[in-house]
Amino acid sequence: MLAALVVPQPGAAAAAPTPQPTSVCNRSPCDPDEIVGALRGGTSVSLTQTTIDGTVDLTHLGSVDAVFRCSDCRLEGSLLAANVTFEKRLDLGGLVVRDGVDFNGATFRAPVLFGSEFDPAGAGAEFKRTADFSLATFEDLVSFQGALFDGTADFRLARFQGESSFDSAQFHDAHFTAAVFSGPTRFDEAAFGGEATFDRAAFRAAADFRVQSFERPASFGGADFEGTADFSLAVFRQGGDFDGTRFAQGASFAGGEFSALPFERGAAFEGVSSQKKLDFTDATFHGLADFRELAAAAVSFDGIHLLGPQTTLLMGKVSADDVLLPVADVDRIGREARERILSLIESSAKARGEIGLANDAHYERRVLASHREKWPRRMADTIFYRGVVGYFVRPLHPLLTALGLALLLALWREFGPKSPRPRLLVRVGSAAGRRLSPLGRVLGGVYESVASVGRGHPDPANQRPVGRRLEILAYRVLVVCALIGLANSNPTLRQMFDALL
Repeated sequence: MLAALVVPQPGAAAAAPTPQPTSVCNRSPCDPDEIVGALRGGTSVSLTQTTIDGTVDLTHLGSVDAVFRCSDCRLEGSLLAANVTFEKRLDLGGLVVRDGVDFNGATFRAPVLFGSEFDPAGAGAEFKRTADFSLATFEDLVSFQGALFDGTADFRLARFQGESSFDSAQFHDAHFTAAVFSGPTRFDEAAFGGEATFDRAAFRAAADFRVQSFERPASFGGADFEGTADFSLAVFRQGGDFDGTRFAQGASFAGGEFSALPFERGAAFEGVSSQKKLDFTDATFHGLADFRELAAAAVSFDGIHLLGPQTTLLMGKVSADDVLLPVADVDRIGREARERILSLIESSAKARGEIGLANDAHYERRVLASHREKWPRRMADTIFYRGVVGYFVRPLHPLLTALGLALLLALWREFGPKSPRPRLLVRVGSAAGRRLSPLGRVLGGVYESVASVGRGHPDPANQRPVGRRLEILAYRVLVVCALIGLANSNPTLRQMFDALL
């Protein structure tokens, strides 16, 4: 039978809609069946500081088309909503759940709030046992700010399509394996007391992990960061595993700390790739720091701290256009990769105009290369190329060599086997013809040797003793070597020198 269609009479006022109740359980403790019944009927639930005596089971509803708000409440049982779709806002900030929480496969089309950001004096939700959000889909904002996960937090394969916030949250064991974060993500100042896994997780926007604390092993193996990744001041007390991770927009680990037992990997970045800069400035490493096969536009290890004699940098097959690493720390790199890293440091320092760093890297690289030579050539390299001319990047080496040679020859002439020769006569002050003491004559001899490099000799060159001619030639060669070293130590002169070569 068709229902009668009621048409209002002209001039009659339309009946006002009956207001929908927005609260149940006007007493505490509250019966969870009342909450379930209200949500089943589309009635919004709004509770504050209420104790719910039992388990709230929404699994058989399938869909909840009403707001569920329970602020600073306490649930004495479990909260079950596996595979349920929430069409309206879910606001459970400050909720304490004694038993498990199951939102496996749930879909949230409106904001989900388990955090405390809208109440500065409030606290985030507290989950005493396992909180299962695996395979859940969050289509809007989701907040777990300041939440406390005493049990396992399971977000495996979860989808965060909007902004997600876990800042200041505290986790025991947390699993975000293969989760997808499409919007900006915040984990800053969060703490992980147990295992933390983000393997194969995808971050499509900026990810903030600043001032993180990982007390147990943390794993981001194979994760994909399409936006910027900020791990500044993060602490990995039992190692951080980023093997195979991609940082499309670069990442900052500045001031971070990576620790592990001796000969274990505290920092694992093997096979990491980045289209921009990876910044480890002022980071601290203890244990093995593995950067093998890393490929990035730039990598900075400026000011890093390597604790303990067993701390080693593994950097085989590193590829980067710009590498910044103190040369003093290169001896902590595995021997097979040192020359390669020094070459990268040298070339990138030249490009930045840091000639001092480039020269230091060049000098150390030549020292390492000489170790591969056979002993006669290695000895010649050590004595002349390294010691005398300083690989043409240490201008003081040839100058000091010249002064040392002049001093030795002056001592020889003064105290060596005597031969008929005129005694050195030097005028001092106005006392003409006063002879010097032996020490004065030695110093005068040094001065005369040095001065002879740039001035002529009263006797024709072919009348000088052969030894004297060779001595002057040696001084002049050393001066030329010093000038080349000086040119290599000055950016402008270095460019001119490189152009000539």
